[in-house]
Amino acid sequence: MLQRAEQLHVGWIKVQFPWDEMEPDGSGSQSVHWRELELYMQDALQYGFQVMVSVTKAPDWARPTNQDNGPPSDPQYLANFLTHVLSRFGPAIDAIEIWNEPNLLREWTGAPMNGAEYMRLFDAGYQAITTWSRDNNHPIRVVTAGLAPTGNSEWSVDDRVFLQQMYQAGLARYSDVAVGIHPYGWGNAPDTHCCNPVDGRNWDDDPHFFFLDNIETYRQIMVNAGHSGAQLWATEFGWATYDGFGYPPPQPFFDYLNENLQAHYTIKALDIIQNSGNYPYVGTMILWNLNFATIPGAVSERQEEQAGYSLLRPDYSERPLYWALANALGG
Repeated sequence: MLQRAEQLHVGWIKVQFPWDEMEPDGSGSQSVHWRELELYMQDALQYGFQVMVSVTKAPDWARPTNQDNGPPSDPQYLANFLTHVLSRFGPAIDAIEIWNEPNLLREWTGAPMNGAEYMRLFDAGYQAITTWSRDNNHPIRVVTAGLAPTGNSEWSVDDRVFLQQMYQAGLARYSDVAVGIHPYGWGNAPDTHCCNPVDGRNWDDDPHFFFLDNIETYRQIMVNAGHSGAQLWATEFGWATYDGFGYPPPQPFFDYLNENLQAHYTIKALDIIQNSGNYPYVGTMILWNLNFATIPGAVSERQEEQAGYSLLRPDYSERPLYWALANALGG
């Protein structure tokens, strides 16, 4: 798959390190997944990619519950795991994102779901990463967890509120970090702002559903908190469609786009951020995702949402977005 990524001429790739699969039997244990990741990271070095590692999903032994996914009961457990990871993979890692969407219950079960609680975990991870980085003279950018753009509910905390809570708990003290964001646009064009809802159509009546509203609102929160020197990193973004898959989509807004419009919106978003001159505070952007649709059963059996963002179809053929990116980034 890295050969496919190389054809796109991208500079960065994101690799997920599932802690629960890597240390299932206690701190310091190593499953076969370590060896698999070692081979993958060696290939990434060979292809010349910069690598951002995303660490999430504490193993059962480190958590107060085995329900869903969530953080460890003691943040030091994460610090120890990151030290193990860096001792083995450190020279191949350029950035580490500490957790994923902690404002969603499915990612944060077993602990209070608020920005202050996340910052306890973040600080432990930050200290472990920066200590290794300093001792080994290898700079690694630390990135806060990309938050899911969503409102308050029984299973989520509004990401804007969550980020403000992170700042109230001291995020602005970390001058050398990047702030992770997941600025999805649902079925809305990347150059539009909220809101001009269409009759009979949803996901178009709230700023959470708009690419630029997500980015600009986060930036204002950062500026208000005195953290304007930090960059926003889009650790996930993209537009989804099941067009061309031959199966019903998991969400109605997947039908708002076809494959060609998916390609157009994505390239337009990159052009806006990189060339308009209005978003110098946005750094690395990670498009979600390369190949989720090729996972057996992801489309045909489970109709998983992640598959709709994939650059490849279930049969491994390239969607228009794949070649649009290759042409745009290849110059």
